[in-house]
Amino acid sequence: MHRYIIVSLGIFLFSCSKNTFEKYNGVDLKTTTSKNIETQRCVISKPGRVHKTYYKNHRIIPVFKIDIDEKGNEEYSGSSYFHKSWHSDDSINAWHNHFMPGLSAISGYNLTNVSDFNSITSKRTDFFKKNILINTVYFPAAVEDTLNGNVVKRNYYLVSAYDDDTNKDSIINHKDLRRFYHFDLNVKKKTSLIPKNYSVLSSQYDYINDFMYVKARHDANNNGIREATEPIHIFWINMKNPKPAKRAY
Repeated sequence: MHRYIIVSLGIFLFSCSKNTFEKYNGVDLKTTTSKNIETQRCVISKPGRVHKTYYKNHRIIPVFKIDIDEKGNEEYSGSSYFHKSWHSDDSINAWHNHFMPGLSAISGYNLTNVSDFNSITSKRTDFFKKNILINTVYFPAAVEDTLNGNVVKRNYYLVSAYDDDTNKDSIINHKDLRRFYHFDLNVKKKTSLIPKNYSVLSSQYDYINDFMYVKARHDANNNGIREATEPIHIFWINMKNPKPAKRAY
């Protein structure tokens, strides 16, 4: 998979939250003062570039954490990059280098939320109500793709994310279980595609069936931690109409 790095630019957004950023690439749920008293701090975040979708009234805006040094200066802000497919276009398949036909995909460092901006209603809708750690966002590709000779149009979003402190260490990061969600185009309905007691590991696309295969580790002992001794299963999702995945293995 080839990736293009796109440095995110934008203005600062300041908002207060019980979730604070204290650890590398993660969301700290607990802040302590020198007297070891839990306090509430302001979270500083930054919008990235606006991404076009297939629908002219819908735009995607990633939101990033900003790392602040001890002197209060911006040390590093998040960045995003596109996923690109190695699939070669032919007479019946034109994917325009998208990760999957009909879907663009971005990942990023310190990506803590994503918003849908509707230009008709002038309304911005956040995908998540709190700061989390997003792995990948899939959204309708701005350029029309074809698959097996047919035009492909996706009217949904998919998000792979760490959205809960599953291992109870007060930090949301890559040590927690990774979930996979489906959102409708207006971000009004969120559906979990993989059971909550699994942690997503990777995905694979089957262009013959238009399926996504998702490999996930089962949290068999329900301790919220991915362990090498726990089994790995494979689920399949019909990309024409994504619903909670079914087991393939």
